[in-house]
Amino acid sequence: MWKASQEGCGVPGIKFTRPQPRIAGGRPSETGNWPWMVSLSPKPMKGQHICGGTLIASNWILTSAHCLFAIPFLYGENKWLMRLGKLMQSGPLKEETEQDFNVSLIVVHPLYDFRVLMPTEALGKPSDHDLALVKLSGDVTVTPWVRPICLPSPQFKPQPGKLCVITGWGLINDPTSNASSTQDLRTRFLKEAMVPIWEYSECKNLDGYRELLTPNMLCAGFKEGMVDTCNLDSGGPLQCKYNDKWSLIGVTSWGDAGGRGCARPMKPGVYSDVGAHVPWIFETMYSDYAGIQSPSWKTLFEQSLSRRQ
Repeated sequence: MWKASQEGCGVPGIKFTRPQPRIAGGRPSETGNWPWMVSLSPKPMKGQHICGGTLIASNWILTSAHCLFAIPFLYGENKWLMRLGKLMQSGPLKEETEQDFNVSLIVVHPLYDFRVLMPTEALGKPSDHDLALVKLSGDVTVTPWVRPICLPSPQFKPQPGKLCVITGWGLINDPTSNASSTQDLRTRFLKEAMVPIWEYSECKNLDGYRELLTPNMLCAGFKEGMVDTCNLDSGGPLQCKYNDKWSLIGVTSWGDAGGRGCARPMKPGVYSDVGAHVPWIFETMYSDYAGIQSPSWKTLFEQSLSRRQ
């Protein structure tokens, strides 16, 4: 059952450890620092992590739409396992603190453009509203290692310059760098990093961002680079602390001016703005609770592909 109340959200169940300065190249997190962190694991890939997500209610996860639909043979609810309470990525092995769930429903934002994922379309840009809600097959058991994050008020915008935190099991070096090797790139431990929020207009004026950034997105990162979300971090949280509680401010979507690199100077990470989408999030969860069906991802997929540029 979906619970509308956010009482008790956004507070880790154990003593919090200050995050270290980067994901790309950084050190591991501590167990229980981020109990809302979710690993999206495709069942056909036998426990492999490919994206992040965030627990926002007792049985709902928010992630990026492109995570669930970038690979055609992974389309559909029965292809996914949601893994919570994890610190390490160790394939199919389950940690003592871990809770795993099947997926009963995927709801994609109705304005997401699936064509950006189709090689034949070659749109060459990320889509706006890169969000999907995933309903779990049951309610989580709240523990020190599994509990939901808070959501911001509708249309809430973080102050530029505010230090927030990104988390994920993504690559720890720029995959396009000549110095990178396969062994160097992957991490087993959950990583965490602090990054500052950018002024929207400043990010909008960057080369490569001018045509791609919309008011439904946020930018975060240091101007000198070095700290960023990277490949396999998509769908994970950009979280900010207010009044001793953590709120989900953004969902990792894209970066590097739409390229494949990460942590580069003057190329901040870009996140779907959660505050701009809170009305859709709550409407979707309540509609499901009330027995009202949202448009299926199959319907939206077909409608999206039928559009002309």
